[in-house]
Amino acid sequence: MSVYRIAHVPQSPGPQGLRPGARTWARAASRAASRPVPMLVDILIVEDDKGTHAAMMKLVSRMGYVPRGACNVVDALEEVNRKAPQVLITDWDLGECKSGVDVAALALAHRANCKVVFCSGNNLSALRRCTQHLNVCKYIRKPISMTLLRREFELILEDC
Repeated sequence: MSVYRIAHVPQSPGPQGLRPGARTWARAASRAASRPVPMLVDILIVEDDKGTHAAMMKLVSRMGYVPRGACNVVDALEEVNRKAPQVLITDWDLGECKSGVDVAALALAHRANCKVVFCSGNNLSALRRCTQHLNVCKYIRKPISMTLLRREFELILEDC
């Protein structure tokens, strides 16, 4: 009977403030192992449409990354000046005097190996002509299903 009491006497808290006990720690370790570990790729998503921006941020987050976001050109340029991303996913037409092309040019000026991905609902051939001087990794036509977008992102991000 005393062995039972000794085995269940609370000791100092274990991981994450849990009381010791093989089952409790095993469950905590299992939960921690099942959570995705954030990947250390600096991704900036620039999209002026709030719904599309939220969906892209959520998609990239679910893939295990921690993206930064900007909803307009001014915020995007500030983010790039603060820290140039490894991967820039941007809309072409951001509804202001500057466009995603300006954001991409600045990102590439700060980090020459930045992977630039344009997602646009506009004519992609016109976008290609506007960006022929830039090293663009991928052009994606909107609208696109989240499944296809995820596949495209996986291909782009796998060698980062």
